[in-house]
Amino acid sequence: MERLVEVLFFASLFREEGHDLTFNLIYPGVLDPRYATPERVHGWEPWHVVDFETLDEFTSGNAAKYALLARGDGEYLVVHCVADKLLITGVGHMQNLRWYRDKVLTVRVVGAGALRFFYGSREIVSCAGGQSEPLVSWPFASPQPALGDIVEAMGNMTDVVQNKYALASGALNMLSSELIRRRHGGIIAIVNQDDAASMPAFGAAMLKAPLKFGQMVARHWEASMVEGGRENPGEDDIVEAQDAAAECDRALSLIGRMSTVDGAVLATPALAIVGFRAKLPAAHRTPPVMRVHADERLEEFDLNLKGTRHRSAACFVEETPHRVALIASADGPAAAMFQDAQGHVVYHPVRDSYDDFAL
Repeated sequence: MERLVEVLFFASLFREEGHDLTFNLIYPGVLDPRYATPERVHGWEPWHVVDFETLDEFTSGNAAKYALLARGDGEYLVVHCVADKLLITGVGHMQNLRWYRDKVLTVRVVGAGALRFFYGSREIVSCAGGQSEPLVSWPFASPQPALGDIVEAMGNMTDVVQNKYALASGALNMLSSELIRRRHGGIIAIVNQDDAASMPAFGAAMLKAPLKFGQMVARHWEASMVEGGRENPGEDDIVEAQDAAAECDRALSLIGRMSTVDGAVLATPALAIVGFRAKLPAAHRTPPVMRVHADERLEEFDLNLKGTRHRSAACFVEETPHRVALIASADGPAAAMFQDAQGHVVYHPVRDSYDDFAL
């Protein structure tokens, strides 16, 4: 495993025509003639795999050379361990989600020195700059009006998930993590209920039908709880949970890509994505902002130290209550901005840098 991580890290530093190298990898484990390719692990055929006759050693240079074969969603280089040596044995495409992925490690190389590791559909760790990072947490110390709207909206989506607060926090956590990992900087602007009629005023590129991310997260949690709550879950329960997780992942990836386009991604309190490339209020002045610390202490925060993106987010949430802006800088810091119960525009850090989490 150490060798796998080392090779991937140095492979990620290669560049292709001036751009970071990105690709996906699957590591089923030790090569065995009976289980030579991932689709045979459980006797199903979820993968279309092309096995290589010539097996190249898994080095950084070779990984970079083969990377173009595995850049798209669901496309992976297949790496096995043979006699304590890692080899590139083929390339696979996931064509059927009906597959137990709990015993297979997948890795996404998302940028220079940036790796994301998954065990099944669950992300277990990410790595940036050669150092591993814990997953982003979102432990709000006290409820706030705008966040309460999100909790209420998502709470109406499921009867199975009783902890609506955890459900809403989990969804916000996923969105924040995606913004951070894109390493581009971006904003997800969550409007209030009264903004629905004035959506065109944001000048966004509107979607023909909302991308109901909040509902997808609720379905994912609900299906996982049903599967996990049964001693011997049936195949239908397992498939439902896996399909819900895959649907959620695809939507999250799309939202992340939208966030890299200039402007903000627009979402409702139910976390339905309705548009992107939105123009938030012009930052003609910098509103007073208070920074929230881990002990709930507030102090004045000089937003002039930040860029136009942060000032636009502050103007957006100051303009009217019950709005939330999830914002990330290209260099790592991320936060939520909203009005608290006292009407302050607050800057609630999620992470101050790639190495340190604020809360």
